[in-house]
Amino acid sequence: MPIELGAPSTNSAAPVRLRVGRQPAADPVGMLLASDVFTFGAAPARPYALLAVEGPAGAGKLALVRRLTAAPAALHLHLASQTDAVLRDLMRRLSTIGEPLGAVPANLVHAARLIEAAVQFRYLEEFLAGFDLVVADRWIQTWEVYCGDLGEYTEWYLQIASYVPVPDLVLYLRVSPEVAAARLARRASAGQATAGHGPAGQASAGQEPGGSASAGRESAGRVDEAAALREAVEACARYDEVMSGVDCVVIDADAPAADVLAEVTGILDAVGMPRPPIPGTGGGADVPWPGPLRGA
Repeated sequence: MPIELGAPSTNSAAPVRLRVGRQPAADPVGMLLASDVFTFGAAPARPYALLAVEGPAGAGKLALVRRLTAAPAALHLHLASQTDAVLRDLMRRLSTIGEPLGAVPANLVHAARLIEAAVQFRYLEEFLAGFDLVVADRWIQTWEVYCGDLGEYTEWYLQIASYVPVPDLVLYLRVSPEVAAARLARRASAGQATAGHGPAGQASAGQEPGGSASAGRESAGRVDEAAALREAVEACARYDEVMSGVDCVVIDADAPAADVLAEVTGILDAVGMPRPPIPGTGGGADVPWPGPLRGA
């Protein structure tokens, strides 16, 4: 049975259950989303701990992961990072020869990322084994939020997705739309926004890369804050919908980054996962790295 950690988020949206553990899928034949693969079975033995961090743009995923992987024994994993580059190159080539196909279909992008993630873990197996902690700054739920379901050949893609390891822990950084939009607006004003979410800049087909499409659209140096808020409302609602069916621990990401880091390191300590020593989080700067989970 799932166990609860902490208290529900205080964000304005409806509470999301806090869950750890896995339950059998209610309808395995009718699965439409790749994360359903992770609702049954046990994680295979591996020499490193795998942590996945999820949440919409503006939740603070990247900042958190960078702090958690600040030691040589930890790795910041960019999940399926090459798919977008390949598809963008394809779109440019087709446009150059005068045969554009339009926006890449969202379910094609979703399937391509699942395939790359499966291949990525297969061929990086020995490399990943050299770390104690591997932290991904998003997981497959990001693709479900921004790409929707897998469309045709769903059952084939789900079998491929089963080759993506089950994380030891999934953290959902749950942020309110207002806070997310404000952070993205500040990021865009500082010149850090990324225009577009996916191949050929199509947000509907894309993996959220760290900025909203509207936050990247500026007029006379000003961010379209109303549009950014609308996108944040939609993204946060969709994340709540997707993550409500995922075994995860929900973190109130409206809180300052230091508070989020302290809460997360406390959770990692509570469940016995390795983490780097981080000053001011209860562990102290001189606490030794706990080492790999090889003897467990």
